[in-house]
Amino acid sequence: MCEKNSSLSQDGRMEIRIDKLSEVPVRQQLAEQIIYLIATEKLKPGEVLPSVREFARRLKIHRNTVSQATAVQIKRRADAASLKTKA
Repeated sequence: MCEKNSSLSQDGRMEIRIDKLSEVPVRQQLAEQIIYLIATEKLKPGEVLPSVREFARRLKIHRNTVSQATAVQIKRRADAASLKTKA
């Protein structure tokens, strides 16, 4: 039986919820939530995220999904930074 939802909470500050039955891909859900945590300063600069394997274990998703999500998040931030420097 597959669980519909899984979540990760670190010190009560970082809350990530994954809905495996959603039409939104899991990697996109994860990437968007990491970006949201950064934007709302719930994830502070320099704060260490769990490893890819730890994320995967806690969220009960494949580690490649976590890797893809973090790659998307990094690309978006790089794209945003390049837009700021071009102005």
